This record gives sequence, structure tokens and C-alpha cells, in this order.
Amino acid sequence: MAKKKAGRPRVYKTAAALRKAVEEYWDSISYQTPVVISTPSGYVDEHGNVEYKTKVLNEKPDGTGAPKLERKFFTPPSTAGLLCHLGISRSTWSEYREKDDLGPVVREWDLRYEAYLVGQLEKGKHVSGVIFNLEHNYGWRHKADITGDGRLKVDMDKGLEELAQ
Repeated sequence: MAKKKAGRPRVYKTAAALRKAVEEYWDSISYQTPVVISTPSGYVDEHGNVEYKTKVLNEKPDGTGAPKLERKFFTPPSTAGLLCHLGISRSTWSEYREKDDLGPVVREWDLRYEAYLVGQLEKGKHVSGVIFNLEHNYGWRHKADITGDGRLKVDMDKGLEELAQ
């Protein structure tokens, strides 16, 4: 007689089901909009101001193809928000990370969310929480060096060892 596994059955039995639910969360908190740039038109108005024209960027350099899209968030993503959406606990999420079938989906989320956080750093506003998150959850280091001219230089990185891998 075969032994039955103890505990509750998994909420997400396949990687495809988990990946679909993660995508549904991502789509539920964001939207995509075409990337629009402004370029000088070559004309100036009656006050001497340069006039600009807007242009939608396309996927191909020659201006053809579908428009490039950027994702905008009306609710910032978070792992806690994802877990609420999925209806699972942080410990279940950690268990999924160790599974051969579901682990890649968890790691994909980690990379996607880390990329979002780095984008927030690049925006440069209210980044102390972002820095804390990157340091404590993603292995980033906050290095501060005094340069020869007495200025403070601050770098955020994951370290050369991790980047080499």
C-alpha cells in the first residue's frame, strides 16, 4: 500500500497554472501604453520657443512594426501583493521555490520584481525602501567610498562574485 503525502494539496499543481496566475497579478496592477518621444520639429514659434513633434516608437529601427510598449503601474507590484492574489502564504511560496517544477516560476518572479525595483532606483525618488528591499532580499550591497577629493561616492551592486556567475 502506497503512503499518502501529509499536508494540504498544492494550490498550483503545474508551472503553467502558477505562471498564468502570476501574469494575471501583473496585468491586474498595470497597463501598457505606447512609448512616445518628443523631438524638435525644426521650427520655432512666434516667441522663439522650439516646437516639438511627438512620435510613437516602433519595434524596428526603420519605424515599422508594432509600437513599442511600456508598462505603467497604478499599484506598485510587491511579493506580498502577489501572494495575496495567489492566495498562498510566504512559506508556501518558499516551498514552491524549492520544487523542480514550480521553482523556475518563482525565480522568474524574483527577477522581474528585482528589475522593477532597479527601475525605481533609476527614477531616484523615495528610494530608501527600495534600497532596503534590494539589500535584504536580493543580495545587493550599498558601498560608500570617500574619493581623493573628499566627495562621497555611493554605489549599489550585487558584488563581482555574483555578477560573474
